[in-house]
Amino acid sequence: VEGVLAMGDTLRFFGRGNGAARRDLIALNATCDVALPELLAYLQDPQRIEPPSPGNVVQYNLGELGGVRLGFTDATAHGDAVLYSATAETSEDASSDGPVTGSVLGVISRAGSVRFTVLTDASGRALQEKVEGVLLSPTSPRKAYIVIDADDATRPSELCEVELSGNWSDGLS
Repeated sequence: VEGVLAMGDTLRFFGRGNGAARRDLIALNATCDVALPELLAYLQDPQRIEPPSPGNVVQYNLGELGGVRLGFTDATAHGDAVLYSATAETSEDASSDGPVTGSVLGVISRAGSVRFTVLTDASGRALQEKVEGVLLSPTSPRKAYIVIDADDATRPSELCEVELSGNWSDGLS
C-alpha cells in the first residue's frame, strides 16, 4: 500500500505496480475501495467480525520514464479528483529498492483519465529522486509538498515545496 485517501465513508488504497512478474502475474498500479465503517467495526472486534472485502478495483497505466514503468508512491484528494506521486524505479518487487529514473506528479480526474508531469529541480532538470509522499498546500492552490526518500539510512528524507504551474487542475473538480 503506497497511499490511502478518505473519500466520505470509503478508504481508497493505492498499490504500486512495479517489479517482476510472478507466476505469470504482471505487477500493476491499481486502487481499491474499502468501506470505512466496515473496516472500523472489524478493527474494534476482529474475533467476531470479518474484514471488509475490497471493491471497485481499478488498474492504471501511469506511463514510464527512461523505459522504466511508473508506480504509485502516494496520493491526496483534490475535490473529486486525485493528485498522485509516482516514481520510475527498477526493482524486483514493490518492497525492494532499485535505481530511480525520475518521479512525477499526476492527476486522476473524476472520470478516471490520468495525466502527469515530470518533476524538475530548480534548474529545470528532471528530478532523479524517489518521491514517496505528496500533499496539497491548505493555503495555496499553486503549492504542494513532496517527500523525497533516498532509500539510504544515512540520509534523512527531505520535505520539498513544489510550485504547481499552468492549468494543472483543469477539468478536475
